[in-house]
Amino acid sequence: MEYIRQTRFFVAGILLNQLRRMTFMMYGFVLLTILLPCEISAQNPVLEKSIEKLRKGEIIAKELSDEELGTTLKKRAETVTACYRGRFAEYDLNNEMIHGNYYEERLGPDVTKKIIFDTDMGPDYDDVGAIAVLHALADSGECEILATLSCNGHPSVAPTIETFNRYFNRPDIPIGVPQNPVVNAIPQNRWNDSVVAKFQPALKGKSVYPVASKVYREVLAAQPDKSVTIVTVGFVTNLYELLQTDGDEYSSLSGTELVAKKVKNWVAMAGAFPEGREYNVMMDAQASVYTFSHWPTPILFSGFEIGNPILTGRKVAENGSPDNPVAWAYKYNLATYAEVPSENRMSWDLTAVLCAVRDPEEYFYVCGPGKFVVEGDGYDWWDAETDFGHCFLVHKYPYRKIANILDGLMMHEPVKE
Repeated sequence: MEYIRQTRFFVAGILLNQLRRMTFMMYGFVLLTILLPCEISAQNPVLEKSIEKLRKGEIIAKELSDEELGTTLKKRAETVTACYRGRFAEYDLNNEMIHGNYYEERLGPDVTKKIIFDTDMGPDYDDVGAIAVLHALADSGECEILATLSCNGHPSVAPTIETFNRYFNRPDIPIGVPQNPVVNAIPQNRWNDSVVAKFQPALKGKSVYPVASKVYREVLAAQPDKSVTIVTVGFVTNLYELLQTDGDEYSSLSGTELVAKKVKNWVAMAGAFPEGREYNVMMDAQASVYTFSHWPTPILFSGFEIGNPILTGRKVAENGSPDNPVAWAYKYNLATYAEVPSENRMSWDLTAVLCAVRDPEEYFYVCGPGKFVVEGDGYDWWDAETDFGHCFLVHKYPYRKIANILDGLMMHEPVKE
């Protein structure tokens, strides 16, 4: 939400355009209040102090022309958006932070989340929405994308991930692939091949990508302790392989020790609650059984039932720019993925990304702690009597409310250099 109190419409326009250019207009993550003299209230201690200084002659008030006021506000917008990326900021014309301490305490020093994104990017196409949401949140300063990994062994998947990373001006994000993939699949309409051929034809057939577990180790070893959030929206093949690793040139710690030291939490699109069968868990059941029972940090689950009724994608398909691979992929898949064209797609993966970066309790209830149990055949169930550091999401709001938020994030265009 942008909240701008301003008596001159042209000045409001300047601020809005500036904030849009800086990509800080999304859903309440910059609260910008311009306080003009006519709006000053002595109830605010900071402003009261300023008024007292004015009365004593310690500061000089100058009446600005429209042009001077516009220039001043534009500079203030540039300053605050650069300094408070992804945070709330309220300031007056003297640039005094009115609520800075409150928001610092509320959001904490680690407001910019460090994210590793692990995706199957192929059997379905909601992964496209998930990576779009992730890049939008990164552009708003809410997260830093450390790596984007494929848990799907199909050779088209890693180039697809790279295509989206390049579109969002992040061509250097590390990409990894599973060492021993269990799933090697893309759908019959082969949308992965089509999106790469259309937007990054030079990547077609690219096969030289490092092993994901190695990427995990290199990236994690370089991060502060307890600072990384992993979000998985596919099989847990890569995490299973990571836990099996021994010390190497990046760290002397084993995979499990490295995760325990560097990872803050894991958010997984996995499972059906309170019990059931879910694709991401079943397709590599062996990895699921081991990884969920041996993972040494808290896990938050966005189950099948969370994203299933939240329908998104039509907005970006119909209104996205022609050079946007997210818009193209949704438009193509809504028409060709199933035998009957669809208007929207379920948001299984998008909800996991949203809750990995933002506070999940702003959008859902969080149930737990308990233990997520996976049986050998991939069937999962919730053990509410055992505290294993696991929690899962439960719907709080009408599905359309969350869909609107996700659709809005998917409409984000990359920052133009």
